[in-house]
Amino acid sequence: EADQNFLLKKHKRRLYSRMGQISSILLLLRDEGVINSEEEQEVRAQNTKQEKNRFLLDLVENKGSSAQEKLFQVLKIKDPFLVDDLEDFRLGIFRIFDPIS
Repeated sequence: EADQNFLLKKHKRRLYSRMGQISSILLLLRDEGVINSEEEQEVRAQNTKQEKNRFLLDLVENKGSSAQEKLFQVLKIKDPFLVDDLEDFRLGIFRIFDPIS
């Protein structure tokens, strides 16, 4: 659990810009009881994707480690490549992609 919380806090700026599928993330977080419908609407009311992500991450962070763990699990389902990239970055693993010819 500590590793997931570390990932969310350490990579918060990356998550602001890279986290996608906000609608499905919000639905899963609501189903898990992490956020309520009013909080979901507050996130949706933000103007840009980055603002929505920032608002959601701040909201979840303020709810503590259990909420952060649930967000991490939702991200693993909805955006596994993003989570893999963050974990690789934390471990100092940098992938080199060969261009497709």
